[in-house]
Amino acid sequence: MEGYGNVSKGCTLCSRAEKIPVYTTFICNKKEKCIYCPVAIGLFGSDQVMVGSKRIHNSQELIKSLENAKGASITGGEPLAVPERTLDIIAKIKEVYGKDFHLHMYTNGLAFDETIATKFYKAGLDEIKLHTFDLEKFKLARKFDWDVSASLVCLPEQKEFLLAFIKQLEGLGVNSVTLSEAEVSKLNSQNLRNAPYETEGKSIKGSKQCCLDIIDYARKNNWDISINSCIIEEVMETAKQRVYAIEI
Repeated sequence: MEGYGNVSKGCTLCSRAEKIPVYTTFICNKKEKCIYCPVAIGLFGSDQVMVGSKRIHNSQELIKSLENAKGASITGGEPLAVPERTLDIIAKIKEVYGKDFHLHMYTNGLAFDETIATKFYKAGLDEIKLHTFDLEKFKLARKFDWDVSASLVCLPEQKEFLLAFIKQLEGLGVNSVTLSEAEVSKLNSQNLRNAPYETEGKSIKGSKQCCLDIIDYARKNNWDISINSCIIEEVMETAKQRVYAIEI
């Protein structure tokens, strides 16, 4: 993982295969799918809970599946499409594993308002990762004493836009930014071809370099915001280690 500054605890634990993804649903509340959405065709739009690649049927299975981890990433789909279920999952995990078991949550922010933010903060969420360009959502998140991060996908033609946006996040006091390499999957491959984008292996051509260029620019200009990359090859290797960790 390439990084500049103090990488968020959520990303640090994930890069060490010490976190496990908890999918609270695969429903998404966006009217149009993101062209780079990597969710598997058979899962997208379905309403089920999974930990890693294992379907979860009850709270006992949920807790058992996390016993070798130091934290979990709450994701989907869109976790705020089923807010009460997601809250219950967070509360149950914190009840069993305690406040030091780190939880971060990804959200597109569409359903993120002050009421939701208050409930999730009180439930014990440690870090919120907003996948949105709506600065008002970041301003709202900064009202609470948790880590606030941006989760952004690097499309090569957006590099200058992303640099300007991250500079705005710095001004708001956002803690960190994760720049993800744009993944090519069975679900999104046709959308990407229609865009059109050139693909390179499992990625959009130029996406990885875009991530690295932004980090390098921030480092050279001493920006006061932490930035790290999430590169597909590294994610796949970490996932293999994580599967092993679940099985031992």
